[in-house]
Amino acid sequence: MKIKIFSSRNHLISLNKKFQRNFFVIFYFLGLPKMLFYKKRSESDVQLNWIFVLIAGAVFLFIVFKAVSLQRESASTSASVGMKSNFEAAVAGSMTQEDFSGEIDVGKTGINFSCGQAVFKGISPADLGAAFAPGGISSDSGKVIIKAAQWKFPLKAGNLLYLTSPKNSYLLAKNNAQSAVVDEADKRMPDSVDKAIISADNVDELAAEISGRKGKDIRLVFFGKEEAKNHFNLLNNASIIEIEPKIGAALNYGNVTFYNKDRSSNSTYYFGDEMMVAAIYSGSIADYECSAAKAFDRLYWILNMSQIRLVKMAEEYSSSSSQECYNLLSSSDLNSATVSILEFMALIYPLTKNRGLAGISDKNAKKIADSENSLDSANSLLVRFSCPSIY
Repeated sequence: MKIKIFSSRNHLISLNKKFQRNFFVIFYFLGLPKMLFYKKRSESDVQLNWIFVLIAGAVFLFIVFKAVSLQRESASTSASVGMKSNFEAAVAGSMTQEDFSGEIDVGKTGINFSCGQAVFKGISPADLGAAFAPGGISSDSGKVIIKAAQWKFPLKAGNLLYLTSPKNSYLLAKNNAQSAVVDEADKRMPDSVDKAIISADNVDELAAEISGRKGKDIRLVFFGKEEAKNHFNLLNNASIIEIEPKIGAALNYGNVTFYNKDRSSNSTYYFGDEMMVAAIYSGSIADYECSAAKAFDRLYWILNMSQIRLVKMAEEYSSSSSQECYNLLSSSDLNSATVSILEFMALIYPLTKNRGLAGISDKNAKKIADSENSLDSANSLLVRFSCPSIY
């Protein structure tokens, strides 16, 4: 068998080219996916890098803005804390004086009031007790006008606190039947308050007074039964309340009605001139009744101490050389005074609860007024004879 040996140079070159071509094809198909993989991976890495850069940038900006926001909040909170401290100090000082009026600088941030509490931004509210104010107080001057009035019902039951601002206006609509009550309300409001007495019958004057107070929060006060119903067209520009004193009563007490923008209304009671003025200052019937409950709660405990004092006085004077005071304390007048205190306390107690005034009946309202008058008469009798008084 013969073996053919190819030694031709051309044939070797041909084999070499064929091998190179086949090798290139194999290499191409083996290496291309890897090349594509590296290419895609490179593009993905670039995209991921940009994503990480964007995320890191967003986080950085968030941290910066958060830090700025926290710094502003901290500064605002610090200002509120300082404002609250100054406010509480001024209020505490006013509550120790029998008749105080003045102004407090609280800046231009404004204060919200609800149920005798002053709400400052970012911190806990300050509880002012029996305080009466519009729902919110703000003014360009940053001033809050404050007045403390001692509530006597009939004994001294602490101060009622009135708060308002130069932005608030009070128009007292006067009629002939309630002229004295209107004058009393005006006298009890400080001169620094924007107020005016106007004729309830002069529609043009009412409209002119309101239009001349643009940008102000106006409270329009009518005196007498259903006096406000002829002026509902003014509800768009002013809040309206109506005070109806009980004619012929020994004590100035009566109904106070708060009207809403939709002309609906809610009525409650006031007892004494001080509480009548408190209703004028109050932003809503709910806030008025809530703060009034705090005043009645204070009155209840003072009455309790007075009742204990009266019993001890009677025991002490039973063996006293002062026969006149002993006879007076043992008389039916003083015995009835003791009963009056207990009855008074029983009538007052429901009013110590929030919205307690809302549930009172006309009959009980009259009983409260009569008990107050009886107690005041008994105490005046003791004072007249130079005997120790009940209060």
